[in-house]
Amino acid sequence: MGRTRYSYHRDKLSRGLTLEGLTVSYYLRATNMYDTLMQMGRWFGYRDGFLDLCRLYSTREIFVHFSQVATAEKDLREQLIVMAKRGGTPSEFGLYVLQSPGNLIVTSKRKQGAAQNISINFGGCGPETTMFSPSQRDHNWKTLTTLISRLDNETTKKKVPKNLQWTGVSRDIVAEFLEKYSAHTQQALRTAATAKFIRKQDEKILKHWDVVCVRYAKKTKDTITMVVNKNELHAVHRTATDYNEQRLYVKRSGDPKDETLDLNPSEISDLIKRYGKKAYTGAEARSVRDPSKGLLLIYILSDPNGKKFPYGPLDKYPGDHHYVSFLVSFPEDKTNSFKAEEILANDVYIESDLN
Repeated sequence: MGRTRYSYHRDKLSRGLTLEGLTVSYYLRATNMYDTLMQMGRWFGYRDGFLDLCRLYSTREIFVHFSQVATAEKDLREQLIVMAKRGGTPSEFGLYVLQSPGNLIVTSKRKQGAAQNISINFGGCGPETTMFSPSQRDHNWKTLTTLISRLDNETTKKKVPKNLQWTGVSRDIVAEFLEKYSAHTQQALRTAATAKFIRKQDEKILKHWDVVCVRYAKKTKDTITMVVNKNELHAVHRTATDYNEQRLYVKRSGDPKDETLDLNPSEISDLIKRYGKKAYTGAEARSVRDPSKGLLLIYILSDPNGKKFPYGPLDKYPGDHHYVSFLVSFPEDKTNSFKAEEILANDVYIESDLN
């Protein structure tokens, strides 16, 4: 018969100690730092053939802490995978570590270096895409057609004079579109953060969405049209501030007046009462929207000359489509009910276009 051994330590196990054949641990020492917790969580190593016999006994608090660290580690690993696919390095790529909602900290101030604690909250904001890459057009067009198919099958199309508008859209549909959308490298961090922010909210916050594909009120002979799932889309004109075969930049893809498209009569009345009858800014429209509602505006972009395939040669991108852009209009967080994403970010992430 094999021997059974017990090892008892009053204070703590040294980091270099190895106990051969360890199968059961009782662990009670807590810490409030990610890195220390991960270094202490190395009890069993590789136990091929009898891992199912290993047991760990600890407190509920310590198990919760390990769960939070595991979530943060998984998120960071996914960022590193994206970085590797893009051929980037940590000095070029924005990276962050999710902060604990409790009293855990990532590491000591001395070890943080240039990393900073920041809070991401899109309440009252209208993040939009203004930078594009020709190589992403085909992917984003397919992402849009998938979205429209889901909207037609799972939501209600609203009868409005000019635009295509779906109401009763779930947050999952909106977040999934943002997650699948291939953003320009300089706006990829913000797009990913927008989707995470939407999914993070409580059930009653940002629960109901409207999605609008913006069209012209009157179609002319110069209007560029395309059909997706029997829905006619229009390409709207936006002047490029900079473009070549590698990129397209526009000053704005969205239009402030479009941010009023989902407002109900009560919210419109409130808007008029606050600001009078005028052309409203996006911020003014967001200030009266109920916190349970969000608005996703989608624009198909064309240059002012109405060229069918703007900003990129067809011989390089055969069968390509127009640029797909979006604006996400978030209601103002009047009651401080939105959940912000607390992260510890490197300087590249902090200097990125998150605003």
